[in-house]
Amino acid sequence: MNNPQIIEEIPLNIVEVKEMLKKIKERDAELNFRAQKTAEYLDAINTIKPKQAKELKEKIEALDIPRMKEAYIHKFIDIMPLTAEGAKTIFSGLNISVTAENVKKITTVINEYAEKPKKQKEETAE
Repeated sequence: MNNPQIIEEIPLNIVEVKEMLKKIKERDAELNFRAQKTAEYLDAINTIKPKQAKELKEKIEALDIPRMKEAYIHKFIDIMPLTAEGAKTIFSGLNISVTAENVKKITTVINEYAEKPKKQKEETAE
């Protein structure tokens, strides 16, 4: 039995994976079992639009944060932490230390793209 060989590893975020699965489904008419389960899971997750994800990635890269790898940027796009505490939690799992100023820069950029919770309309009973 032939074992598949890994040619290249490329970090992706959830938005990019969703887009790739759409293209595969268009090409092959249907997804295999694992790809279908992945697509179902990703469809249940609310994500930003592909164009927004690309812009967000570029803006985070433009911050020039020391030792910030592309894989880390994708993690931020996946999780979209809106607070400094949330961003620090991600960094703590990545074995990288970042200044408070850089953490604030990241969350500021992410907040530009994050979907804000819709405010409930106040109904006035008169």
